[in-house]
Amino acid sequence: MNYQSGYLFYELSKYYIGNAVSSSYQDHYGRPLFFESGKNYFNQLILTDKEHYQECLCNCHACAIIINGSVQPALSDNHIYIIQDEEPVHLLFNRITDICNRFDQWDENLSRIVADTLTYDDLYQATDSMMSQGFSLFDTNFRFVSLSKRIIREEELLSYIVSINKEGHQIMPIDNLLTYAQSTEFLENEKSDKPFLSRVPRPCYNINLFFKKKRIGMMSLAATEDSLENDHNCALLLHLASYVKKLYSYYQGFFVIKSEHKEKENYLKTLIQGKTPTDSYWYDRARINRYAFYLLTQTKDSTQNLYIIYLCNYLETLIPQSFCFEYNNQIAVLLEYPGNVRGEIEDKLRQFLLDKHLMAATTRDFQDLSYLAAAYRQASITLKLSAKDISATIRSFYDYAFRYIMDCSLTHFTPDEICAPAIQTLLEYDAVHQTELAKTLETYLTTHLNATKSARQLYVHRSSFLSRLDRIIQLTNLNLEDQETRLYLEISFAIKNLYQLSD
Repeated sequence: MNYQSGYLFYELSKYYIGNAVSSSYQDHYGRPLFFESGKNYFNQLILTDKEHYQECLCNCHACAIIINGSVQPALSDNHIYIIQDEEPVHLLFNRITDICNRFDQWDENLSRIVADTLTYDDLYQATDSMMSQGFSLFDTNFRFVSLSKRIIREEELLSYIVSINKEGHQIMPIDNLLTYAQSTEFLENEKSDKPFLSRVPRPCYNINLFFKKKRIGMMSLAATEDSLENDHNCALLLHLASYVKKLYSYYQGFFVIKSEHKEKENYLKTLIQGKTPTDSYWYDRARINRYAFYLLTQTKDSTQNLYIIYLCNYLETLIPQSFCFEYNNQIAVLLEYPGNVRGEIEDKLRQFLLDKHLMAATTRDFQDLSYLAAAYRQASITLKLSAKDISATIRSFYDYAFRYIMDCSLTHFTPDEICAPAIQTLLEYDAVHQTELAKTLETYLTTHLNATKSARQLYVHRSSFLSRLDRIIQLTNLNLEDQETRLYLEISFAIKNLYQLSD
């Protein structure tokens, strides 16, 4: 890990009275090294004492030098911090190491947040204790995506920089926004990715964020009168910016809820609950195109956190025909499409599911939005029934509808209680006489009463099969010519097979 002199020197100033001859938020150095006489150093973090100060300056180039003891500052191409009162060298070295360790721990936290695909707020919360001033993140429309806790705690500061617009978004107050957007500092640095100071509406350091050469937003940090503190905060803000952009590349955006989106979301949630919405606006727009409903959830072996609002934002960007929202900790997707293009859209959805370790359940398409309640129930049932199925990313309710019917039939009865008694009779006979009459009957039904095909599948002669069939009729008095009898037997066999598999 590399560390900027601005960060290191400011952290040292919390413990020692000293003087930073120069510092920067742009340089990077490795772990501290003790200066050794006669050696040359380049771009290193060096600890030396006042006796070796002059030689150290001559032998070090583009380094960050910490001098243990008061000396007269001298010009060089190094960044220098002079500790006024000489400290025990081992204690000073340990202190510098602790400062580096703290930065490393913070960086590990940021890496974990991005790896687990958490939120921008998580990045800001992890950084809050590192910063000495409040900082914020907002998009290109100056809507705030995240604020540090320090800003939220300071009500006077919060009211000064944040207002609520008519859509309910946190946004920079309009007077401040106009002043800032027209300022020389903003106009001159609009395409820069380096921290720059703006003095209106109040002193702040700003960093533009770019993704694929497009400006996506800005991070802002309150400035102070201490140049070393500013270098420290800008160094950290630059480092944080790299992780904000990594998270942005995953989500493909900052999630800011639009009021129209929220209205439609509430309307659809009302329909899912089987209620009648008071507002008919969205219903009146229905019946123009066809709809499909999908319910998305994590795969069983997924280790990623399901941060739904960001995944919804990503999916709506990927598939413009989709409308996504959170419902019961899952992602509900209403797909609106013209004509026969559902298959093409599902190809994109299938790749999205694979990339994000998700699975989806769906049902038939429809034109009447009042069907949404049934579609949601069917999708929920499908996810439960297909939990052990790893063969498909998108599962249709109708592939599991028969299993659902079987499960419903067992709500009040056990398989033995609801299945045809004739099957139990044959199973008991088989157990005593070492025969396969139950299997014979099941095979006969699955071959649509084709004796020749059944005999072939059972590996017996046709006459032997017919003898078995006669014995079955004698034991059970079944009328296999009756359609309802055959259907009842087939369902009974299916229930017994499913019940045994679930055991």
